[in-house]
Amino acid sequence: MSFEATFFEKKQVDWARLAAFGFVKEGESWAYRETFLENSFEAYIRVLADGEVVGEIIDLDLGEPYLAYQVVSPVGAFVNQVRDQYAQILEKIAQACFTDHLFRSDQANRLAQAIVKTYGDVPDHPFQRIPDAVVFRSPVNQKWYALFMSVTRDKVDHGKSGRSELVDILNIKIDEKVLPSLLGQDGYYPSYHMNKKSWLTIILDNSVSDEAILALVGNSRHLVSPKGYQARDGEPDYWIIPANLNLYDIGLDFATSKEQIWPHKGNIKAGDTMGIYITAPTRAMRYLCQITAIFKEGGKDWMKVSLLKTLTDTDFPIGRLSELGVTTVRGPRRMTPDLVRAVQAVLADVK
Repeated sequence: MSFEATFFEKKQVDWARLAAFGFVKEGESWAYRETFLENSFEAYIRVLADGEVVGEIIDLDLGEPYLAYQVVSPVGAFVNQVRDQYAQILEKIAQACFTDHLFRSDQANRLAQAIVKTYGDVPDHPFQRIPDAVVFRSPVNQKWYALFMSVTRDKVDHGKSGRSELVDILNIKIDEKVLPSLLGQDGYYPSYHMNKKSWLTIILDNSVSDEAILALVGNSRHLVSPKGYQARDGEPDYWIIPANLNLYDIGLDFATSKEQIWPHKGNIKAGDTMGIYITAPTRAMRYLCQITAIFKEGGKDWMKVSLLKTLTDTDFPIGRLSELGVTTVRGPRRMTPDLVRAVQAVLADVK
């Protein structure tokens, strides 16, 4: 797999977004150019007619392709800097012009995208032997509330349809009082390989509407979360999000300006406090910020991030975060009440 392809794996191009981002038509493909590193290099990225993304870096001083970024073995700091800034451009394109395409059915992809947009939860793959299985977890206790996977239809309907084609299904937790009434309707089945008293399976073939399924997904998310947990409507909230320094070193940007613009994440709103967790090998929350504005530009939602405090990596390492109820940070998630209190204490002298 090429360096560029890693950013677009299991994603599908939204052709309508390309022109707004800055792509121009070149024959059968769309092309985008952007200079970086003080105009020393140019990223030249093309989306081919079949949706494949290819790219190269041009060394503008020499007028020829710069190939060192493709080297896998350890390289110098300058090459890493070129690669990192090129990666940021690819990531921007992936976020602005592509949608996740994890599944074979359009309905499964629509539902997964809607869950990410509604809750900000990031899916993961829990089974090494079943790589296509995808779960969404409660951000509070990491319990599953939605499991997407592919099976043959007859394993779900027990041969009643007489069909054995591969289909996408969704398993969700359900109120036991509601379960019998749903099982009497088309499209709902006893849970496949999960507790049939409290879980339900839906075949994602459009026999059940997206709206009905998303309502059940929201209820499933509530059922698996600790009792009494609820977002504070209308009040500032506290979030923690991951940052991979191999893809984007936010510290370099904060050193230049405490105000930065990021793609809008999940349900984060203006006035919220956001902690930035640095992923492995650091594995610690390093920055505390405030979201000062949410706005739309170029057909995409953005948020203005203002740095409040830089932490040491011993302030909130993963060990302490786990003690405060945050065991993993796979995507944007709300802080636990214990972590909120600890963060408020740290920020008490900042205001």
